Amino acid sequence: MLHDSLEVRTWKLIVVNLIFGVMLINLIGAPIMALITNTSIWARLTSVVIFLPGDIIKAVIAAIIAI
Repeated sequence: MLHDSLEVRTWKLIVVNLIFGVMLINLIGAPIMALITNTSIWARLTSVVIFLPGDIIKAVIAAIIAI
């Protein structure tokens, strides 16, 4: 029973980290970077895709360590 609760908490924390720690930061940061560098927002959003695999790995590791 305790194991199931811990597993559910871990998955919830991973999802929260992915949504707020990866997606929201990138969706806010890309347009700001576009404004700073005078490039299109679409160009910045597509350039952020390169960093998504590493960001996702970091979010999962952070969630596991936090539990």
